[in-house]
Amino acid sequence: MTETTPIELAPELKPTKTWCMGRYQIDTPETMAIFEKYVPNPKMLLRKMPLLTEYGGDWKYRFVKFVFPNERMSHEAFDKKLKAREEELKNTPNTDDGGGNMFVKSLRVDADSHIIVRWVEKYSKDLAVIEGYKWSNGVVFHLDWEIGGNPDQIERAVPKTVEKLAQLQGRGAREVPTVPGFCVPDGIFVEKEQSYDGSILASFMMPERPDINLVVYIGYIPPSSDPGLLSRKDGIFAKFGNMAHRVKTLRADKRPLPGAPKGEELLVTLPEDKKGRVHAFIWEDMGWSKDHPFLRIELNTGIFNHMPSISDQEALAMWDAILNSFKLRSVDPQTGRADEAFPKTVATGEKCPKDGRWMSVEDGSVLKFVAGQIMPPVIFAKPAEGFFAKLTGKTTTYQAPGHWAWVEEKA
Repeated sequence: MTETTPIELAPELKPTKTWCMGRYQIDTPETMAIFEKYVPNPKMLLRKMPLLTEYGGDWKYRFVKFVFPNERMSHEAFDKKLKAREEELKNTPNTDDGGGNMFVKSLRVDADSHIIVRWVEKYSKDLAVIEGYKWSNGVVFHLDWEIGGNPDQIERAVPKTVEKLAQLQGRGAREVPTVPGFCVPDGIFVEKEQSYDGSILASFMMPERPDINLVVYIGYIPPSSDPGLLSRKDGIFAKFGNMAHRVKTLRADKRPLPGAPKGEELLVTLPEDKKGRVHAFIWEDMGWSKDHPFLRIELNTGIFNHMPSISDQEALAMWDAILNSFKLRSVDPQTGRADEAFPKTVATGEKCPKDGRWMSVEDGSVLKFVAGQIMPPVIFAKPAEGFFAKLTGKTTTYQAPGHWAWVEEKA
């Protein structure tokens, strides 16, 4: 292991901006941002497989995917966007034997939340996607959930998406919430209690230092057959064959962090003919349960054919400062709003969790209920049977189990 004398980092390399990521937080230099068109470099030494998506990240909360990047617009523009999206799907044909278009249904949950259901493929109705949209403080959030195309599956999934939209709240770009929940860019899924069901992959870049890339991955437990970072080291180096002797190891040791006692780091420099030596730093904690997930942080220099802009000493100092900031986000359940603790969607036969107005997910009707009241079935209308009934346009009603979604706090 090679150690270097500590140095004073240049101001633009010091981590001063805190990012809230899932249940964790990490500091980066001020100008670092999630990069939106990142193409993975297949030559990276420590990457077993390309991890990064087209938009520099992959954010999932429970069963829904958080579609990034967010859009910023007025509420009026938000309404126009949803109407345009519906028209786009209605005007896109589906060539399934049954014909029709890509649009399945839509639901206006409230003034700020909307759901659109569409088919996944233009030639099939086997799979559907529930698109959930929410406007909050000028930011439009977009959730996607791919499900089976069976009508029953769609009807069961819509209320769950409604509940996730109700959990989602906007937050300031630099705000690190203290309420339990799962942070996403510009927002947080507020929870009654802190849990750990979700995954994040984000790639950060610096405009003034285009050769530097930071990657943070928070995910599920890897297979038990994975021996860990340090145990994989020899196998990684062996892939370089006769060139392995040119890989210089700066550090290779255990490095536990708060909440990540199994942490290990491997920091190396690699030879690049036209770029000198580039840095490939990686830290991992294998995790062991849903509450202690797999964690991975990378710092790479010399990407996109740029010359590395920092020395070994600067890279190590920057790495240590960033890594030492990584930790579980502090949570104080008492600071959360009590309103967020109750279920936002309940089914027929369940008790109403809170006084107020509730909307039928199935037909859009809104009724008032009090806490403890048994939620009723939904009343549907259909044309009455019989020749004269059809002539007069008479309808009949029937009841069926359904779901009720919270609208607003008005008893």
